[in-house]
Amino acid sequence: MDVTITGRGVGIPERFEDYATEKATKVAGLVEKALALEIKVVRHHETRGVTGDDRVELTLVSPGPVIRTEAGAADKYAAFDLAFDKLLERIRQAKDRR
Repeated sequence: MDVTITGRGVGIPERFEDYATEKATKVAGLVEKALALEIKVVRHHETRGVTGDDRVELTLVSPGPVIRTEAGAADKYAAFDLAFDKLLERIRQAKDRR
């Protein structure tokens, strides 16, 4: 499975890449025919008096349905964990439907 990590308005440290790649192995175990996992990190700046936060978008491309989740939090690690939990739940739901 190919893992692609991109950042818009934020740098992606090597530590985050290692963290995300390690978690992606769990997805590869659940979805045998997964082709790619795309991870996009976006920094939202202050709007309407609210401080900026990081938003992580995960897209799992497989022969079946494409599964996409997103989450926002104060830092990219927390946002990634929230989005990753949503992704796992949607994978389980898709398996239950089959």
